[in-house]
Amino acid sequence: MKFDYDKLIGKIKEKFRNRKELAKLIGITHQSLSMKLNNHFPFTTWEIEKIRIYLDIEPKDIHLYFFQPKVEKIQQ
Repeated sequence: MKFDYDKLIGKIKEKFRNRKELAKLIGITHQSLSMKLNNHFPFTTWEIEKIRIYLDIEPKDIHLYFFQPKVEKIQQ
């Protein structure tokens, strides 16, 4: 299953100048973060928790940022 990270990406833009800053804070490379945001690799529980803290996401809202199914648009 693929997840829609648009809300997470928006929050990253709101809090940081770029994704590199967040990647460094959570201990992964910018490339790894990009691959995760593009659904190539899943976020670990520990990464989700670190990101939640740095982006001031309430625990009750984690599902809104990390677990929203991506809806594929059907082209006609």
